[in-house]
Amino acid sequence: MPPGKKATNYRQKNNFSEFGIVLKVVSLGEADGVVTLLTKHQGKFSVLAKGLKRSQKRFMGGLNPFDAGTFLIEERVGDKLLPILSGITHRVFFEGLGQNLEAFVVASLGIEVVDSFSLDRDPEGGLYLAELLEMLKTLDTIQEHNLGRSGAMALGAKFVARILTIAGFSDFDSNIENETEIKSWLKGKRELLPLPSEAELNGLFSELVHSVELVTGNRLMVRPTLERILGIRPG
Repeated sequence: MPPGKKATNYRQKNNFSEFGIVLKVVSLGEADGVVTLLTKHQGKFSVLAKGLKRSQKRFMGGLNPFDAGTFLIEERVGDKLLPILSGITHRVFFEGLGQNLEAFVVASLGIEVVDSFSLDRDPEGGLYLAELLEMLKTLDTIQEHNLGRSGAMALGAKFVARILTIAGFSDFDSNIENETEIKSWLKGKRELLPLPSEAELNGLFSELVHSVELVTGNRLMVRPTLERILGIRPG
């Protein structure tokens, strides 16, 4: 190689797009960030977003948990560095979460639960993504249907039961099946059916949240907020 000439990196680029959702964002310097995504086909993985806080064109000024859409990824085959997030298209906002505190708290629980159960680059993470999106879409309209705390707990209970069952620890869905009133509300037209009693929902939701902590061996960071806002039993 001639003196002074730099070696060329011939690693093949693997540019791809993936539909997914932001689980968390960690600031890196003044403008960049490391974004953890949960995607449909590749599960959970982290990417480097250069200019995350400044680029209006690529990131509309930033990314936050709950932001969903099609993420544009640049990766070099065999490179140990983080893939580069070059942009996002078809962006989805769950604006209703910011209008209802109970919905936001349950949504935050959903993000933390799927983050705990998802393995890096495990395609089965797409199953968790489908459940998370279904819950977020319904929570996004909770204010419109005036469902309040009981509605948020019912949706949270259904979501946690499904995640535990998908993870293969036990048939936690049976907890929902055995609660006839809750099952009817979840599967019916929610705006027309009366909610089960708050005491019933609180007991079931508290039990499922505790089950997640037992399975993962970690206390949920969102637990204090769940106890304060939703009144679930202390763990």
